[in-house]
Amino acid sequence: MPVACLLTVLTAVCVPLSRGAAAVFAVNRPTAFLWLFSLAVIPALTMPTSLATHGVAFCATGGLTSPVEAQNLLNLLLYAVPALLGVLVTRRPLPVVTGLALASLSLEVAQAFSAGRSCDVADVLFNVLGALAGTGTALPVLRTPRTAARR
Repeated sequence: MPVACLLTVLTAVCVPLSRGAAAVFAVNRPTAFLWLFSLAVIPALTMPTSLATHGVAFCATGGLTSPVEAQNLLNLLLYAVPALLGVLVTRRPLPVVTGLALASLSLEVAQAFSAGRSCDVADVLFNVLGALAGTGTALPVLRTPRTAARR
């Protein structure tokens, strides 16, 4: 239930913010909204819901599991969508990838200090790979004549 409430609040915040983002980046408002919403989904799904700590920060560094495991694919997809939309909206791939990588690292550190969540280096790896995949998918779109003319 807390995730649904958080997503509802974040969606309500994204609606007015999308107007400003659309104006700043000269894109349509639905695209700006989808980008902001995809960013809001990340903390809604990954932030610790308990403030209690388990005493010692711990981050799993065990061997990487198969890349096709559901958890790894979800981590990849969770960051690929905002990266794709972020590059299409801002037309600035490097800040988008950097911001998402830092967000992933920050969320994993927060999970290391919280009870009920677990920090895992593999999560950061697949999150960053997702951000790179989303950015790589958006780059050819930026190079199309219609998109280049918009710049």
